Amino acid sequence: MRRRFLYIFLATLMLTLSACEFGADPTPTSTPEVITVVVTATSEPATETPMPSETPVPSATTEPTASAVPATATAGVVRFYVSGTVWHDACAPGLDGGTAPTPTALPAGCVTGASGGRSANGVFDTGEQGIAGVTVRLEIDCSYGAFTTVTDANGYYSMSFTAPADSGVTQQRVCLSIDTADNGALIPGGWTYPATTSGFALYDVVIPVEQENTYNFGWDYQFK
Repeated sequence: MRRRFLYIFLATLMLTLSACEFGADPTPTSTPEVITVVVTATSEPATETPMPSETPVPSATTEPTASAVPATATAGVVRFYVSGTVWHDACAPGLDGGTAPTPTALPAGCVTGASGGRSANGVFDTGEQGIAGVTVRLEIDCSYGAFTTVTDANGYYSMSFTAPADSGVTQQRVCLSIDTADNGALIPGGWTYPATTSGFALYDVVIPVEQENTYNFGWDYQFK
């Protein structure tokens, strides 16, 4: 009986000790290492208000430009010149328009027209007058660079254009024209030089550089 009591006492004591071990906090084996992370603070970039985009400045054009014929040459360029006179091509003043009988000998400055009547001869004869205020048009290569000028009190006009001196250009095609639709002072009548049956007189020519190039326009008034 005493031996049985001893066994019970020992078993109870062991259970009590086990319970104390399970409930105790374990002792840390080492001190945790503290890691310091260095952070560099940076301010956020300021939000910039976008500037409005600027309109590009047009670059200097390389196309020829028309101007009056200069007195002296310009360095770095070669120049093309055109000039002439728009004149009244008269056929015996007072006899135009077939209002008087055709004499046996045609008056000076007249020729027989296709219909049998008289017309001016297309020659800039001595004494014939220029026509003021007529618009003359010039087109580079007959397709672009259109410029205009107006004849002076004597019917004279002049224009020029340039090309770079190092371009090697020695000649250039141009179109010179006068349209009666833009020149009411020329109506009624017709062109005798260059001869055409329309109201549009045209020179389509190739001109050399650095030379005077003369192109006249003759107009025969029907009632003058």
